[in-house]
Amino acid sequence: LFQSTNAGFSEVLTSTEHECLLDRRRTRASNRLQLSGQMFGQDGGEGYVSAVFSGPSTKGMDEPNAEVTVAFGDMSLNTSTTLLKHTQLLFTPSEVVTAATYPPLAKNKDMRNHLNVYVTFTTAQLAAENIELVSGRFYFIELTLESHYRDYSLRCHRLDAIYTGGDVVSSQVSNFNVLSFGAVGDGHNDDTSAIQSAINAAAAVGGIVVIPPGHFSTTATLQVPAGVTLEGAGLGANPRDMTGMKGTIIMYRGADFAMTLGGDLIVVRNLVVYDNGVGGGTAAGGVLLDASEGQYLESVSFQRVLIFRFTAGTGLLLNASKGGAVTYSSFYDVRVRNAKIGIHLKSSGLGGAFVNSNSFYKGAISGGGFDYCFLVEGPGANNNHNIDGLVMEPYTSTYGHLYVTGPASQINAVNIRIEAANQPNNVPMVHFGPETYHSKVSGLFSAGWIDANRMAHQLDISAGKYVGASFSHNNLFINTAFRGLPSSPVAYDSSTIPGWTLQSTYSTPIVSIDNSQQILHDHNVIRLSVPPGAKVTMKPNAITKAGEFSLYLSASFGMYTRYVDTSQVTSSLIYATFDTSITGVTTSLVHPGTSTDWLFLSMVGNIPEVPSGTTVDIYPYFVFQNTHSTNNLDIEFTLPTFSFGAEPPQIESGPVQTSGGIMHGTLSTGLVKNIDIPVSGNFYVLPSDGNVFLFQALASGESYPTMLRLNHLTEDRFPQGTVITLLFLVENVSIGDSAYINLKSGFTSSSHCSLVLLAMGDGTWVEVSRDV
Repeated sequence: LFQSTNAGFSEVLTSTEHECLLDRRRTRASNRLQLSGQMFGQDGGEGYVSAVFSGPSTKGMDEPNAEVTVAFGDMSLNTSTTLLKHTQLLFTPSEVVTAATYPPLAKNKDMRNHLNVYVTFTTAQLAAENIELVSGRFYFIELTLESHYRDYSLRCHRLDAIYTGGDVVSSQVSNFNVLSFGAVGDGHNDDTSAIQSAINAAAAVGGIVVIPPGHFSTTATLQVPAGVTLEGAGLGANPRDMTGMKGTIIMYRGADFAMTLGGDLIVVRNLVVYDNGVGGGTAAGGVLLDASEGQYLESVSFQRVLIFRFTAGTGLLLNASKGGAVTYSSFYDVRVRNAKIGIHLKSSGLGGAFVNSNSFYKGAISGGGFDYCFLVEGPGANNNHNIDGLVMEPYTSTYGHLYVTGPASQINAVNIRIEAANQPNNVPMVHFGPETYHSKVSGLFSAGWIDANRMAHQLDISAGKYVGASFSHNNLFINTAFRGLPSSPVAYDSSTIPGWTLQSTYSTPIVSIDNSQQILHDHNVIRLSVPPGAKVTMKPNAITKAGEFSLYLSASFGMYTRYVDTSQVTSSLIYATFDTSITGVTTSLVHPGTSTDWLFLSMVGNIPEVPSGTTVDIYPYFVFQNTHSTNNLDIEFTLPTFSFGAEPPQIESGPVQTSGGIMHGTLSTGLVKNIDIPVSGNFYVLPSDGNVFLFQALASGESYPTMLRLNHLTEDRFPQGTVITLLFLVENVSIGDSAYINLKSGFTSSSHCSLVLLAMGDGTWVEVSRDV
């Protein structure tokens, strides 16, 4: 609030942490220190001015040696009044000049002869002097201290002025130094009341509580309301020992939490919270973000905070219950040393309570006495927490360093480090409860066990003596390239797309290939034309029964889809569905249809645990519904994909490439049932959709011409070494023996016979075998 207008000052006084010094003036009959500043008026209210001065020694002096005057005036009207004037003053260690009851300000170690000044003013007092406080008008406050001894310097150590208009403090007032409210910071005096008074004053404007270096002893919980910033001077020099530290230390001697935060937009930075209970840590905890009674805490911020020695409680607790919430808060470089629980996120779920979307950046949890380092606890929603670069490195923990429980608990932790020098072999370092899903953890891991279902989470952490198992996220859908369809549009039947079943209500959709919008080479795009009022479901023919593998607790699947015409969006529904034989149906978001671009329509489905030997049938499928009464709905889709576990599945089909291999089980190859008759001549072109080609009876009046060449053009050739089987269900299909098709002898089919050919890679073929 105050800015000096006296040219004799060595620096401008702009905050409570600065000092102003007026040099000795030997040419004057007296020394005068004058401070003046301006304030912006508000309607009504009251205020105070306080200051601490030091001056000449009074040893051996009996007469008054100084006077102090505090004046207040209206700058626009050039009127003023004297709020306080004392002329009979001696500089003594205990002198207090006051116009109201107020605790003496703390004595600085350099202020052997000092003077405390405190004066209040009210609207009524000023009005009696014909000064009216009007909002928007500027006023001045002038404080003068004059010594009658010219050979001594005067120093102002602190100056505070606060003016409140009703419940609103002037916008120029923002910093509230706890020393100005009577705090001592010597580690012995109880500073609880003084610090709480500073917090309460700052709460009126959303101001900053300045806590300078010192050991500030407290015996009761500090209550921090919304909008307040607690600003310390640093963490000192030794994070392992609080003795003799030079930073800002809140030394708590109570049994509850040292500090409770109860509102939005609170900031705590650059300080230490220390359990200084007799006989070691005795408190319930260090810092509590309290939403246990339905409060809503949002956008709280911690920066460079050390929480030390809460060995009987929790270092940092985020707690929500009875409809409360702790969310969107950030914790930067928070250090917890020696605690029962380092950081605890707790959600009861009562009344919809939740703790979510909080972020922890860098920082460390270390030392001894831990049950847990980082505990995420349900049963309520406790999810979407981001942890980046946090170190968890106590010597040991009773139940685990990182411990997550609750069906709605989830974290995303990256670049973390987890280590313990003395962790028992039977205690995991990381634990995720069997009811938890969809967390992601990556980083460095020194040693120990991970107790988690890796099929339910993405855990990229391992150690030299422990490597966790992971499961394949290969695409398990069959015929994801949609091969084996005829080139021309066809009315669907249940086997129109090999490996898939289409089911429709009311009427028959039309299926065709449209690769003008192809995403990946060799992966067909299917266009589906859904008649008015019809609902089409598309299901895979085969998916492993999840219960055959007890670790399967979730599955991920999806497919690229697009609207051909976005004007059809309002009369259609496109979505994915996951159905199990136990839990029933869940669905994805509905395709928004905001453009004709491709969109990956997808979801994650949870699979219930069942007793050993029991299977759970699962049915992932896609739904295309046309609610329009007259127009067809045109949809395109491609690249369906499915895998068990929490990791995203692969999109494209994987090739079989190896230097040698053995197969235990069934090898299935593609079957093509629709063979196109050459338009002219005897040159056949088979699609590269399979290895078995079925020649069936043609329509009346049609017949297969003699085959003289087979895929002989460069763009149609099969790779060298490809083996195909021509299976004939009709008679009298002839194949000529030539340089292009090298047969043992000429071939003419009988019903239910076959011919096996080997591709040479240059458009020619050699007979392997035949069955006539």
